[in-house]
Amino acid sequence: MAQYIRSRKYNDNNKKEAVVLTQREVEILTMVISGSKNEDIANQVCISPHTVKTHVYHIFKKIDVPNRLKAALWAAKNL
Repeated sequence: MAQYIRSRKYNDNNKKEAVVLTQREVEILTMVISGSKNEDIANQVCISPHTVKTHVYHIFKKIDVPNRLKAALWAAKNL
């Protein structure tokens, strides 16, 4: 069974919501924040670049960030 990373974020009413990232999402997020491009990530984990793009999109939605820089800042604070 996959391990999950749980963190907290606040919604509009200042209530805490759990952020759950799968092991694969954490793996991809780690590569994203190290500066890897989607194609490089795809080659490293043997998946298509489109699948990487989908994972990155889901990660950004879950942690509520618009770009890689904000994702790196979120990861530094929460992982």
